Amino acid sequence: MPHLNITSVTDEIFALTALRKVVNPGRETPELLSRDRLPALRVLVRGAFARLACRLAPCLVSAETDPENPGAERPYDSSSPLLMALDFGEPEKSLSAGSRLALKRYLEHLLALLVITDIYPPQDNPGAEEEISSLLETVVSLLSAREMAASPLRITPSRY
Repeated sequence: MPHLNITSVTDEIFALTALRKVVNPGRETPELLSRDRLPALRVLVRGAFARLACRLAPCLVSAETDPENPGAERPYDSSSPLLMALDFGEPEKSLSAGSRLALKRYLEHLLALLVITDIYPPQDNPGAEEEISSLLETVVSLLSAREMAASPLRITPSRY
């Protein structure tokens, strides 16, 4: 069951928004997000997690999250982590360690993209929805490919 890391998600949000500013120096870009926005980002990440779980519902056995937001005064405090766990059942268990790590990373990247699409208008996110759809398809195919591989075809010999 991948436990998604809030720090990885928010660090990716910071990196993506900072790179957008650096790569487009002459273009008018939205305000840069920084660590002082962590309490608000935690709320948005929880909402994005709920949407992600709904979109992946056919593949999920269960999804867990905290019933309420942890204290905002220390967003990275390990004593109040943000629980975000998705259980894909048997298909996930049959994945190799590397594939499980890739799955977790895809899911964290999806959360970051979903939050960025919440914050910035579509004209400042060209291609974001296509990237989200593509990543969702990748996650589903990763899980279903292992499921199909786990049940090999049976060939019954027959005699003439």
